[in-house]
Amino acid sequence: MLTTDLQDVVADKLAIQQLVHRFENAFDAGDVDAHMATWADEMQFESPFGNYDNREAYRAWVASFVEQTRAMGGTRHLINNCDIEVRGDEATMFCYLTILNRQQRSIIATTTCQDTLRRFNGQWKFTRRVLHVDQDLAVLAGG
Repeated sequence: MLTTDLQDVVADKLAIQQLVHRFENAFDAGDVDAHMATWADEMQFESPFGNYDNREAYRAWVASFVEQTRAMGGTRHLINNCDIEVRGDEATMFCYLTILNRQQRSIIATTTCQDTLRRFNGQWKFTRRVLHVDQDLAVLAGG
């Protein structure tokens, strides 16, 4: 039998895994509103594709990136190897992200994600994501 504390940690980790799946599935579906719902009001996104520290600029980038990827056949963002640490109402997560071209069934990029999350009114939200791409972006762009 699990102790209450352990049950809470397991429940939090499961909720965070579901959140990251909603985050990526909404992106692939082009549902910008659902994707943005996974973020806290104050947020930071850092990547080779751009750095954003406000929702409006990040939302514009997501909408543009979704259109770009749709023109290429769409994407599938696959999250795995998540290592989640929960400390009260704060959590960190490290995971691998593989981005596939849906139509061509090819790998666009492999990345790592370092995420910071916070619980607001019982709901986990992303507050920060740092994305590191494993490949040289010039090679990804065909340069």
